[in-house]
Amino acid sequence: MRYVPFYVGRGDDTKASEIVTSGMAIYFIVALTIFALSMVLAGPIARFYEGGREFVALVRILGLAAAVECPILIFDASLRAQERWIAANAVVVVSEITRAVGLAGCIYFGYGLVQMGYVVLFVKALNLAIIAIVFFRLCPKFQMGASMVKWSQIRALLFFGVLTVVATMASSLWIQGHKLIVGKIVSLEAVTVYAVAAMLIDRVRRIVWAPLQVSWPRFALLDGASQREEVTRFFTRTTRYGVILASGIILFVLTAGPTFIRLWVRRESMEAAFPVLMTLGLGCLISSSLFVNESFLGASGHQRARALFASIEGILGITMSILLGLRMGMLGVAAGYMIAVIMVRGLVCSRYVCHLLEIRLVGYYAQCLLRPWLITGMTAAIIYYSGIPSYVHNWPSLILFGILVGCVYTATIFIVVMDPEEKLKIVGIMRKLFTRASFAADSKN
Repeated sequence: MRYVPFYVGRGDDTKASEIVTSGMAIYFIVALTIFALSMVLAGPIARFYEGGREFVALVRILGLAAAVECPILIFDASLRAQERWIAANAVVVVSEITRAVGLAGCIYFGYGLVQMGYVVLFVKALNLAIIAIVFFRLCPKFQMGASMVKWSQIRALLFFGVLTVVATMASSLWIQGHKLIVGKIVSLEAVTVYAVAAMLIDRVRRIVWAPLQVSWPRFALLDGASQREEVTRFFTRTTRYGVILASGIILFVLTAGPTFIRLWVRRESMEAAFPVLMTLGLGCLISSSLFVNESFLGASGHQRARALFASIEGILGITMSILLGLRMGMLGVAAGYMIAVIMVRGLVCSRYVCHLLEIRLVGYYAQCLLRPWLITGMTAAIIYYSGIPSYVHNWPSLILFGILVGCVYTATIFIVVMDPEEKLKIVGIMRKLFTRASFAADSKN
């Protein structure tokens, strides 16, 4: 996702092929290691869990399936690095549907876990065959062979991978560490309450981050082509759209989140999760709005800075959560997360990214961030003080409320945030869709 589009942007297909092949060589060794360990350790693991021969067979089958998945990951990442998102996602959808049908068939016909393991292995093998065909069809310039494996590329991938692991572990430890802190300094009963709000925010974060991941290969491609001005334009445009998306979803969380939790859990004790949800929601708004910063750093080769910022944010977040949690309970733990996000991701990391792109931090905030944030805050305040959420008592009314909030937010964004050129494009797209719909209706008649 970094080096393949980087070398493609430079027009060096040989280097790009070396990256893919060297990555495949690394994962081939990983696959062999997984397979060997599953063969050797299946017996001891089965004895530890007091399982029989079927358990041994299941461990070995799934070990082989995990080994088969290793080259799939390289093909998948290489397709996405070439911005073949539709093809890569189509392969994933076909694989998941096939696996679901196979496992459901095993349950229906009364087969056991071993047969389910064979289904998983078959699906992985089928997935490997399909994605390999798709890759070589859509990326004919790539060559793979033993001669394309280069030690210099393996070193680059391993170094980049180690830094990625550091950044990922720091983020994961911090995001998942809330519940451990709550369980230690508040109570074990509070973990359940806190986890409800944290789980909801985690799902929101995944929804917002998913479409923004497409910026990775584009940043690397533009960096390889040395198109600095286009990198800056793409960065600001992607950040604006990401902030608009994040602000809209967080607006729904802030206004309808408590009602959703009340309908979902149906326990009065869950009301303690409402302030936690609001605090985590504000932190998620900031982190999701600035997700493009992380994509830019990783895709443009500043992986050390990315790992450093993630580590500092994790350490500061845990420290602040413990200190504030001792005084304020669950709300203090959530506030520690928000403070760490504001200080590291909102100020320090953003300042560093603006320095790299040679843009002013104040102008970056004014152009990309502040207006959607202000619209979200003002809309949430108006809805809250108007008492509208008090009339939402069931799922149909919650859905209707969500549609209403979405329409108000979209209209406000269109009027206040979008520039004239963007408005014309949106109106043109709506006219085309309306024309096609009218034509289809006339054809049926």
